[in-house]
Amino acid sequence: MPTRKRFVAFEVFINRKRQFLAGHANQSVLTASVTWGASDEPFLYVGGLTASRAGKESYTTWCKKGSQELYQFLRPGDEVRLRVLEVDHADAPHHRETKPAESNRQPRKRPTRSKKPRTSR
Repeated sequence: MPTRKRFVAFEVFINRKRQFLAGHANQSVLTASVTWGASDEPFLYVGGLTASRAGKESYTTWCKKGSQELYQFLRPGDEVRLRVLEVDHADAPHHRETKPAESNRQPRKRPTRSKKPRTSR
Protein backbone atom coordinates (compact mmCIF):
# COMPACT_ATOMS: atom_id res chain seq x y z
CA MET A 1 0.00 0.00 0.00
CA PRO A 2 1.51 3.38 -1.01
CA THR A 3 2.24 5.86 1.76
CA ARG A 4 0.37 9.15 1.77
CA LYS A 5 2.22 12.43 1.47
CA ARG A 6 2.48 14.21 4.83
CA PHE A 7 1.76 17.93 5.00
CA VAL A 8 1.28 20.77 7.46
CA ALA A 9 -2.27 21.35 8.68
CA PHE A 10 -3.98 23.64 11.19
CA GLU A 11 -6.25 22.09 13.80
CA VAL A 12 -8.65 24.85 14.88
CA PHE A 13 -10.56 25.07 18.15
CA ILE A 14 -13.05 27.73 19.25
CA ASN A 15 -13.90 27.78 22.95
CA ARG A 16 -12.12 24.43 23.38
CA LYS A 17 -14.34 22.73 20.77
CA ARG A 18 -12.56 21.33 17.70
CA GLN A 19 -13.89 22.95 14.53
CA PHE A 20 -11.82 21.41 11.72
CA LEU A 21 -8.41 20.26 10.51
CA ALA A 22 -7.43 22.49 7.58
CA GLY A 23 -4.84 21.58 4.99
CA HIS A 24 -4.19 19.73 1.75
CA ALA A 25 -1.31 17.65 0.45
CA ASN A 26 -0.86 20.01 -2.54
CA GLN A 27 -1.35 23.24 -0.59
CA SER A 28 0.97 26.08 -1.68
CA VAL A 29 -0.24 28.43 1.06
CA LEU A 30 -2.19 27.83 4.26
CA THR A 31 -3.20 30.80 6.39
CA ALA A 32 -5.20 31.53 9.53
CA SER A 33 -6.07 34.95 10.88
CA VAL A 34 -8.31 36.65 13.39
CA THR A 35 -9.32 40.07 12.12
CA TRP A 36 -11.18 42.99 13.59
CA GLY A 37 -11.81 46.42 12.11
CA ALA A 38 -13.53 49.39 13.71
CA SER A 39 -16.65 48.86 11.59
CA ASP A 40 -16.64 45.03 11.55
CA GLU A 41 -17.22 42.20 13.96
CA PRO A 42 -14.15 40.06 14.70
CA PHE A 43 -13.86 36.98 12.52
CA LEU A 44 -11.66 33.95 11.97
CA TYR A 45 -10.47 33.08 8.46
CA VAL A 46 -8.67 29.84 7.57
CA GLY A 47 -7.87 29.28 3.93
CA GLY A 48 -5.28 28.35 1.42
CA LEU A 49 -4.14 28.26 -2.14
CA THR A 50 -3.42 25.16 -4.19
CA ALA A 51 -1.71 25.58 -7.55
CA SER A 52 -2.04 22.93 -10.24
CA ARG A 53 0.31 22.10 -13.09
CA ALA A 54 -2.48 23.02 -15.50
CA GLY A 55 -2.07 26.70 -14.59
CA LYS A 56 -5.10 26.85 -12.33
CA GLU A 57 -5.30 27.92 -8.71
CA SER A 58 -7.82 26.76 -6.15
CA TYR A 59 -8.72 28.97 -3.21
CA THR A 60 -9.92 26.87 -0.31
CA THR A 61 -11.58 27.96 2.91
CA TRP A 62 -12.62 26.17 6.05
CA CYS A 63 -15.14 27.50 8.55
CA LYS A 64 -17.44 26.26 11.26
CA LYS A 65 -19.26 23.07 10.35
CA GLY A 66 -22.75 23.82 9.03
CA SER A 67 -21.98 27.49 8.41
CA GLN A 68 -22.86 29.02 5.06
CA GLU A 69 -20.24 31.76 5.44
CA LEU A 70 -16.58 31.69 4.45
CA TYR A 71 -15.63 33.28 7.76
CA GLN A 72 -16.35 32.30 11.35
CA PHE A 73 -17.61 35.35 13.21
CA LEU A 74 -16.43 35.68 16.80
CA ARG A 75 -17.84 37.29 19.95
CA PRO A 76 -16.06 38.96 22.85
CA GLY A 77 -14.74 36.25 25.16
CA ASP A 78 -14.28 33.64 22.42
CA GLU A 79 -11.02 31.73 22.62
CA VAL A 80 -9.36 30.63 19.38
CA ARG A 81 -6.64 27.97 19.50
CA LEU A 82 -4.64 26.70 16.57
CA ARG A 83 -2.31 23.68 16.54
CA VAL A 84 0.19 23.23 13.72
CA LEU A 85 0.43 19.54 12.86
CA GLU A 86 1.99 17.29 10.26
CA VAL A 87 -0.66 14.89 8.95
CA ASP A 88 -1.49 12.64 6.01
CA HIS A 89 -5.15 13.72 5.75
CA ALA A 90 -7.36 16.68 6.73
CA ASP A 91 -11.00 17.73 6.66
CA ALA A 92 -12.40 18.71 3.27
CA PRO A 93 -12.60 22.47 2.75
CA HIS A 94 -15.99 24.12 3.18
CA HIS A 95 -15.55 26.09 -0.02
CA ARG A 96 -13.29 25.77 -3.06
CA GLU A 97 -13.05 28.13 -6.00
CA THR A 98 -10.80 27.31 -8.97
CA LYS A 99 -9.65 29.99 -11.42
CA PRO A 100 -7.00 30.40 -14.08
CA ALA A 101 -3.87 31.76 -12.38
CA GLU A 102 -3.92 35.13 -14.18
CA SER A 103 -7.50 35.96 -13.06
CA ASN A 104 -6.50 35.97 -9.39
CA ARG A 105 -5.03 39.47 -9.50
CA GLN A 106 -8.24 41.13 -8.27
CA PRO A 107 -8.47 41.93 -4.55
CA ARG A 108 -10.76 39.70 -2.51
CA LYS A 109 -13.84 41.19 -0.85
CA ARG A 110 -13.82 41.67 2.92
CA PRO A 111 -16.55 39.87 4.84
CA THR A 112 -19.59 41.88 5.81
CA ARG A 113 -22.49 41.13 8.06
CA SER A 114 -25.69 43.11 8.16
CA LYS A 115 -25.27 45.84 10.73
CA LYS A 116 -27.68 46.67 13.49
CA PRO A 117 -28.22 50.40 13.85
CA ARG A 118 -25.84 51.82 16.44
CA THR A 119 -27.41 53.55 19.37
CA SER A 120 -25.78 56.63 20.85
CA ARG A 121 -24.47 56.29 24.37
